[in-house]
Amino acid sequence: VEPGRTPPGGNEDLSSTQLAALALFSAQRVGINAKRAVGEDILAFTLAQQSEDGPRVAYRDPVDSKTARVARARGFAYIRASGDPDESRPRGGMTACGLANLEMARYVLSDGGGKRDGWDRRPDAARVQEAIFDGLAWLDRNWSPFEDPQAMNKNVYHVYWLYALERAMDLLDLRLVGRHPWYSEMGQQL
Repeated sequence: VEPGRTPPGGNEDLSSTQLAALALFSAQRVGINAKRAVGEDILAFTLAQQSEDGPRVAYRDPVDSKTARVARARGFAYIRASGDPDESRPRGGMTACGLANLEMARYVLSDGGGKRDGWDRRPDAARVQEAIFDGLAWLDRNWSPFEDPQAMNKNVYHVYWLYALERAMDLLDLRLVGRHPWYSEMGQQL
């Protein structure tokens, strides 16, 4: 980007936002509280990178595996407002990144997970949870154990895909993406 020119979608992108979210999350875990506005900004920007709609899919709740749910398979983009097709459409690494960002922002904004009931009373709590379920449904629908799902250049982003999915699943404490034991399947491909 030329000096003095704002890149498409602003100066933010989803993976750089993840670096800020990781710093905020780590600080919160050791007792350093940042301004809530930072967590709110991460949450808002991340939600804005998710597709507005997607195909409806049936799946089992990823936590209890018994509850049947319907989600809209909606992935996350690097910069949704970008005119670049590779940046503005959902792909696996960015969807995993978006899920991690949402979970880290939720943790920070619920005071380290300690005030979850306060989080649940937020007007956007259900929207954030729906975004997480929808992102997980997108990952299941587009599953690949090695290549970054839906990336235009399959040889570029697979390492970030592996990292981003591990980070998201660790934060969400999930062993499966749909029916896929992600760690085992990815490890075998690696």
